[in-house]
Formats: sequence, C-alpha cells, structure tokens
Amino acid sequence: MTQDPGKGAGLIRPVLIAVVAAVLLMLLITRWPRPEQAFAKIGFSLSGLDEEGLHGPVDGRRARDYEFCIPDTPAARADVLAIDSTVQLSQAPGRVACRDGEALAIGHTHQPNWRDVLLDVARLDYVRRIEPHHAE
Repeated sequence: MTQDPGKGAGLIRPVLIAVVAAVLLMLLITRWPRPEQAFAKIGFSLSGLDEEGLHGPVDGRRARDYEFCIPDTPAARADVLAIDSTVQLSQAPGRVACRDGEALAIGHTHQPNWRDVLLDVARLDYVRRIEPHHAE
C-alpha cells in the first residue's frame, strides 16, 4: 500500500503560516513598547483633557502644551514632525533640560488624535520624558 504524497503536503502550508504568524507576533510583543511603558514617559495627567485635547473651564478651554528633547539630527527632526505637526523645535534647553546635541521640541494636544500622537512620540526610543510646557 502506497501513501498519497499530496495528503501530508496539504498540512504543511497551514502549519507554516501558523509558525510564521507566531514568530511575527512574538517579535511585535517583544520589540514594540507597551502603551503603559510609553505613557510612563508622560509627566502630566491626561485625564482632564477632552476629545479635542483641551482642558480647563468651559469658557476658557485650552490645549496642554508639552516639551521633550530629541537628538538634533535631520532624521530625528523629520521623525518627530511626521508624528506631531504641532511641534516647534528650538535650541533652548527647556524645563526638560535638553543636553548638548539635542533640540527642544514643544507641541500641544489640540490636534486630531492627540492621544495617539502623544503615544507615538513617547514610543520613540530617544524621547526620555515628556513634560508640561509653560510659556515664560
């Protein structure tokens, strides 16, 4: 009695797909920071902000300004500006005390999908912390 070689071959493809999917999932889990880790970089509460990224009394709602440091390189500047279009870059140290070779980035929450934007900025490896910005 001979076996049909096509029977075993039919199982290889689904098993291979499952193995590849499991490997990709493991890579995503281990390489992508958990939101909790990224949110831990944010040094202010997000709870008082509404869907438009505004806080304060009804007759005086305003955006939450924030600041963080990035490497002062064209690549880092492009990355941050692609994520957060509200960011203004400066050579000042800011309250977050940017170091030599870093640029101060100041953005605000009054923008579409502000939570996702803030989280994406916090996920950048080179962003150590994000603090409230208070204009002088």
